[in-house]
Amino acid sequence: MAYSFSRDRVQYPLTSRIGVVHEVEHLAGIYRVHIDLPEETTIKALGPTDHLKIFVADDPSRRIELPQPHAGQRPQLSPGVVSRDVTIREVNGSRLIFDVVNHRSGPLIEWVRNVRPGMSATTAGPRGSLLAPAAPRLFMCVDASALPAAARWLECTSAEKITLVTRTSGIDIAQYLGSALAKQNVTWYSYDDQAPARHIIDRLAGYNFAEHYVWCAGEAQWLIPIRRWLRTCPQLSHENISVEGYWKLGVSGHDHHAQLDPEE
Repeated sequence: MAYSFSRDRVQYPLTSRIGVVHEVEHLAGIYRVHIDLPEETTIKALGPTDHLKIFVADDPSRRIELPQPHAGQRPQLSPGVVSRDVTIREVNGSRLIFDVVNHRSGPLIEWVRNVRPGMSATTAGPRGSLLAPAAPRLFMCVDASALPAAARWLECTSAEKITLVTRTSGIDIAQYLGSALAKQNVTWYSYDDQAPARHIIDRLAGYNFAEHYVWCAGEAQWLIPIRRWLRTCPQLSHENISVEGYWKLGVSGHDHHAQLDPEE
């Protein structure tokens, strides 16, 4: 029998704002960015995958002004400015915190490496929150790009049993996830960042997915065969499977909302 667990959505007005970088920490192979927002700003992040856009330029000291976006429209960006989606790690009053996994190159990681306290930071969103489902069991499979969201899942879920599969290298996951990973109801399997999808599928094949919600995120092409296998599992309804391509090898600025599997 396949159970179905819904995820409620809460919508917010789309708003942009300019804050000030307070601090950038480097911990466990991941950068943690603290931004002080205007005092009148209210940001809600109720779901594990809630994200907003950060706008960056080649010059990290550049102040980026955005017109307030209209419903259903993206703001027009000035030349040299790009946006990237980041998972909201924490909102504490007017302090916004998000994490960026260290990687080779790209506009966001270059901004994070070079920005300094006191410089401005322009963000927009989130558009809403997608709440964690009330499933008694949660299975997650992620690469390094989705570790911040996996950390949020561990904080937001009410699941009695959690299984986490990671595909990373050069990151101290035990340090990054901390006490949440050490809980008795969490089982963790670790693979290096070159592990092919078939190794993960071999793990899935012997797993009991009854009463589970499954969330996977990471490199899009790597996830396609994993998603295909999950959708053939008789214990899982398709509504209980969420697979997101957070990035795509060889593609700059990949849209994680894009259809993952070109054959569907």
